[in-house]
Amino acid sequence: MRELLDQTKLFDTQNYETNKGSKTGILLIHGFTNTTYELKKLIDFLTEQKYHVIADNLPGHGTSVRECNSTTYQDWIDHVEKRMAYLSSHCDNIFVCGISMGALLAMHLSVVFPINGLISAAPVLEFNKPFKVHILNPLFCRLLKSRLKKYEFNKGQKIYYGYNRWPLIALNQVRKLSGYVYKNILHQITCPSLLIHSKEDHTSIFNNYALTKRYIQAKELSSMIVDKSHHNIFDCDVEKELIQNRINEFIINNIKH
Repeated sequence: MRELLDQTKLFDTQNYETNKGSKTGILLIHGFTNTTYELKKLIDFLTEQKYHVIADNLPGHGTSVRECNSTTYQDWIDHVEKRMAYLSSHCDNIFVCGISMGALLAMHLSVVFPINGLISAAPVLEFNKPFKVHILNPLFCRLLKSRLKKYEFNKGQKIYYGYNRWPLIALNQVRKLSGYVYKNILHQITCPSLLIHSKEDHTSIFNNYALTKRYIQAKELSSMIVDKSHHNIFDCDVEKELIQNRINEFIINNIKH
């Protein structure tokens, strides 16, 4: 059976804040079980563009599977709201960018705060294994609290980010967060929005892009569909420059002077 790669190379316990004096700020939010590692290339790029960048590890991330299982989706929401409030107090133009579960949190922030723009990458509104996530996991996650990722790997996946196990109690919180955003948030999003998705993403099925585009109420809505990147799209080099430049273009076009 295929062995996991060295997880220390795919794990980052650091939080990042750069260019504190800039009046244009962007909050970056990583995905479930991941860390700021998957955002590092985007952090570096946006820092070079002189934006005030904040990227934190969410509660229960960058620590341990046990700690992750002790957090709730409200803990994640509380954390990103505090960081967005802080960024808003320092910047005149505010953007939020999230990937996967982080995209769900970014969507929530786009409704709670008056922001310039939302960048949503590979949100998980529908799961690729719905029976396991919606039926089996809620029933058994208190008995089987984690599961090795190598038993649940996706087609073409060669590396694993963050923890090498799925925290199954926390996964149930992702399910609840997804339902909350789907039912209560999507139709309230009106700010300029950029949707990013890859056709090769086997974690966030492509219908998640279609659902977001269908229900979001943004008057200024743009999309970027790429062909070769995996789910951790900001860490994938194959289309990195295209994605980074598109994000920068979106920010520039929505800065208010």
